[in-house]
Amino acid sequence: MKSIKAVYQSLFFMRFGLFTLLYCLTIASPRAAPITFNSALPVSQNEWVLRGLASFESSSSTINDKQLEREELSLTSVVAYGISAKWAAIAVLPLSNINQTSVDSNIDESGFGDAELFGRYEAYRTDKLGATKRIAPFAGLRLATGERGVISNGTAGVFAGVTFTRASIKQTFDLQIRYDHNTSNGNFNAGDVLTADFSWQRRVAPKIISANTKGFWLAVLETNLNLLERNRLAGDLNPNSGGFNASISPGIQYLTRRWIAELAVRVPIIKQANGNALESDYAIITGIRANF
Repeated sequence: MKSIKAVYQSLFFMRFGLFTLLYCLTIASPRAAPITFNSALPVSQNEWVLRGLASFESSSSTINDKQLEREELSLTSVVAYGISAKWAAIAVLPLSNINQTSVDSNIDESGFGDAELFGRYEAYRTDKLGATKRIAPFAGLRLATGERGVISNGTAGVFAGVTFTRASIKQTFDLQIRYDHNTSNGNFNAGDVLTADFSWQRRVAPKIISANTKGFWLAVLETNLNLLERNRLAGDLNPNSGGFNASISPGIQYLTRRWIAELAVRVPIIKQANGNALESDYAIITGIRANF
């Protein structure tokens, strides 16, 4: 039964990923954007953006001198639409497989994670020859659509933040500040989360652009900081939850007139989890994106 389930899960993930890939390859006109966060995706009026992301993350912890290891494979679909010159709507839906093992147990779960729906408003923009600056606040909902268990804790939430973008012909800077307020599920209440993300994308090849240029290589460097409150159970703080972590994500992007392909490796530089909460060891993120 376990082997049949594993084969079924593999086929399901393959179909989901292949559909996203083929759909992205048939549409057009992307621009550079961060790899590890979605709030700064460039979306023009009446334009659709479809992004497919595949990520693998390894995490671990030590509980009573016993090692706990967790591996998560996720395929995430992101759809954005430019409602007007200033307003954009964005939806995010992850599909995950999580395998969590220790000396005493082995948990393997697959299913859709919690979806996000949010709107973004371009409050400030200034353009000059070859460069632009933008400030855009955003706000939205995280829906408890995920499979309850290790994939989702069953809590919904609201979030808000702001993005700043400064783009030129050679490079782009993106900054995101975001705050998530989480609700409760029965006696369980998830802690709030404050994040700060930064992305720098710089064109490295070709050095000279001509009419025959078909694509560009960009070097990408991103940082991600997360401050997590402790969870509560029946009103009491869980000492094995929450904390602070910071990571750095070097990556590359290849941009053409029709699509962008991207790859990044996220490596933690600060891990300060409370108690024996899980800590990320590394993550690999790859994706493809297109506008139409």
